[in-house]
Amino acid sequence: AGAMNGVISIATQEARETQGLSVRAGTGTEQKAVLSGRWGGSIGTNAFYRVYGRAIRHDGFINSAGEPAGDDWHRQAGGFRLDWKASQKNSLTLQGEASDADIGQEGNPTLVPGIPIEGPGYRIRTQAGYVSGRWRRVFSPRSDFDLRVSFNGTRRQDTFFFGGHSRTLDVDAQHHVRVA
Repeated sequence: AGAMNGVISIATQEARETQGLSVRAGTGTEQKAVLSGRWGGSIGTNAFYRVYGRAIRHDGFINSAGEPAGDDWHRQAGGFRLDWKASQKNSLTLQGEASDADIGQEGNPTLVPGIPIEGPGYRIRTQAGYVSGRWRRVFSPRSDFDLRVSFNGTRRQDTFFFGGHSRTLDVDAQHHVRVA
């Protein structure tokens, strides 16, 4: 992973590398439940896919008064990836994910330092999703072309502060030519 001008690029394993079934589960004192599952398969000999889901539930802490702090949270997500080697010169990748989270915050927020906002437990609700695609065309050992298109959407419901939606479309085309 790396970042350039605020854009984070994360390389993931190809679907061919994650074939079969994988299930993981766990629990603990604060982390009440963790569950994830993934299934990978193939379509013919040149296309591979995986689908996955995961959920986590984290218990809240106890404040200094011995009461629940209201900072428990949970998150669910699911997604997919498809890699297809259409020919010796063309490959396609399509992937996406959707998630939902409910996050508790300890105490009440303050707009002005020292003056807390009185009210019910402060919670943040987020939903997010993305889909991205990549087409790679190899012209020769010295030249190739990459086209990447992605769409990302987020929604945040926040009782007191920053609620709203954002949607981002990104298109990136690169032609690589090796000289000498």
